[in-house]
Amino acid sequence: MKGESEMLDDPVELRKVLEAYKIVPRYVEPYGKVLKIYTPFGNYALKKYERATRNPIDMIETVSSLFQRGFQNIAPIFRGNQGEYLIENAEGFYYLMPWYEENGTSNQKYRYEQMFKQLSILHHKTVDIQSVDPQEIENYAEGLRAQLEFVKENLADELTRCEYKTYMSPSELFFCTTYFKTKQAIEFSQTKLEEWEAWAKETKESRTVTNHGDLSLGHYVVDQTGRGYFINFEKSRTASPVNDLLQVSHELLQGLPLHNETKWNWMINYFDHFEWSKGERMLYMIHLSNPIDWLDLKMETSRIELSEMHKVGKMQQIYWKMLNTEYVVSKLLEIEAKQEEQIDAE
Repeated sequence: MKGESEMLDDPVELRKVLEAYKIVPRYVEPYGKVLKIYTPFGNYALKKYERATRNPIDMIETVSSLFQRGFQNIAPIFRGNQGEYLIENAEGFYYLMPWYEENGTSNQKYRYEQMFKQLSILHHKTVDIQSVDPQEIENYAEGLRAQLEFVKENLADELTRCEYKTYMSPSELFFCTTYFKTKQAIEFSQTKLEEWEAWAKETKESRTVTNHGDLSLGHYVVDQTGRGYFINFEKSRTASPVNDLLQVSHELLQGLPLHNETKWNWMINYFDHFEWSKGERMLYMIHLSNPIDWLDLKMETSRIELSEMHKVGKMQQIYWKMLNTEYVVSKLLEIEAKQEEQIDAE
């Protein structure tokens, strides 16, 4: 292990940290930023807290608060000999959790389904209603509006540049071929932004929940009994439930657009158990549909020279994600339409 984990590889320093838990390891094995500690009495996960994230006490308070609210699907953090949750030395803070051995039947499909359902429960148990100043709404909308316009103008300029060329490169041709759908995505986000701003100024309220803050399938483990646990709350914070869903959606919607229904079925485990307001759905769709990945790629190619094969490969990934996003948005619009029909019927 390198970088942040180098200190953990030092046998002397590692022994000092584990002594705080009265643990004498038989064997230590690195797994990314975590060390798996083998002992005769069970295995543990030792994690170094990233100083750049936030005050480590905040993470402990978040985890404790969730347990107090009755949310049990979190990997517990063990106390040291002096009752401390974090062991500190000159290099940083460390915390110890159980090591969950996954069962052989734990596949990606099962983990995603379970993770979305447990996330809905986490959000439900921590929900709070906040009043929002109309000026805050306007400022937030103005920032989003400026970003969308910036993306739109830059991609339009890129289209013009490509179309003036006599012979386009493969990446330029791919960009021009997919530009119309990209433009549609921007315009959809812009339309939804106007709707959201009007809705938010009328309601003047916003829901907040405890956000995991770094949600991904890598931070959800399933043990041998099939029970799942969230790990790594280092970036957790109180914010809109939209934030957590956006983060994991960007991971989920990567790849070939061949199993859209499957991915939506995983996500519906969240929406079925924690219903969003119209404004939350709109905000989610605004951010999800924003094709800023195209601009990020343009900026990247201006800094470093990429081969045509590499550029086309990245563009293809972005386009596939757009198609997957389009499908999820269409399902959310269906939910919205059904709710409006029910209101009209009443």
